[in-house]
Amino acid sequence: MLTLNFKGLFLWLALMGTAVHCLSNEPSDQGPRIINIMSAFWAFESAARTSMPQADRSALFRRFVLDPYRDLYGLAEFRNDIDAEAIKAYLAKVQPYLPEMRKLSEQVEREVGPAETRFIGAFPGFKAEVTIVYMPSGQ
Repeated sequence: MLTLNFKGLFLWLALMGTAVHCLSNEPSDQGPRIINIMSAFWAFESAARTSMPQADRSALFRRFVLDPYRDLYGLAEFRNDIDAEAIKAYLAKVQPYLPEMRKLSEQVEREVGPAETRFIGAFPGFKAEVTIVYMPSGQ
């Protein structure tokens, strides 16, 4: 079973891993740019609760999650042409993990703001030229 107890470590590594490259002599009062795709994923999940054909669920996933973030899902790390079958397989794969994913997503949403404030307080010279993305994953 997948254990998702690494949330704090993940957030710390994401911020600290970029801090090495982002420290400057000029103070910055802004943290990193944070993109939370999980909110779109949960909006999709809410809309898809009806008993709709799988093809419609795939189209709905594309509309809620992929299309609004084409600038991210179009990067080399992702396939730009994710088809309905790939989406169907992904949705089946993550289904058993949805309760844990939701729990982790809610924790991140609650804790990222205060963690960012503490981080910026501890590293006032942090030059926030980094983007952190919270996104659904099947890996």
